This record gives sequence, C-alpha cells and structure tokens, in this order.
Amino acid sequence: MTNSINNPTLHSFTLRAFNGEPDLSALIDLDIALKRTDDGHLKLETLDGARDWLSKAITESYNPYTDLILAEVDGQLVGKGNVRWHVSEKGE
Repeated sequence: MTNSINNPTLHSFTLRAFNGEPDLSALIDLDIALKRTDDGHLKLETLDGARDWLSKAITESYNPYTDLILAEVDGQLVGKGNVRWHVSEKGE
C-alpha cells in the first residue's frame, strides 16, 4: 500500500528560467497569492507595473533572465526564487 505522505505525487513539476513578458501576468498572480514579498510589499500588482519592473530589473548584479527561477506544477506558476550579489564594504 502506498501512502501519499511517503510517496507524494508531483504531477508535472518543472523548474525553468524566466521568459520575460510572457511570464509577467503569472508573476503578478503569484505575488498577489503570496500576499507579500520579503520586504512586506507587493512588488507586482499590474501588468504595467510588471513591465516597468522588467525594464529596470537588469543591473550589474541582477538579471531576471539568468537569476530568476520559476517553479510550475501542471503549467501553473507556484513559486519563484532568485539570486543576486553585491560587493560588501570590505570590497568582497
């Protein structure tokens, strides 16, 4: 006998790269579903706001096309993660 706790079904779980404009609506929906981001504010609330974010997102230390990963289940965005770097006051 199988137990769903010991053998969870991960239907179609996928980790993938950010695809730009086609992903913006799903990112908005995810941010709204999560209610708040780490700093306590919704980052993406509207498509125009998401487009504005995307137009300014690429910096020396962050590029959503290489530093943002999206998690999907059955084609629906369910999570995201990102990395970025910075130089400390010590220059490290």
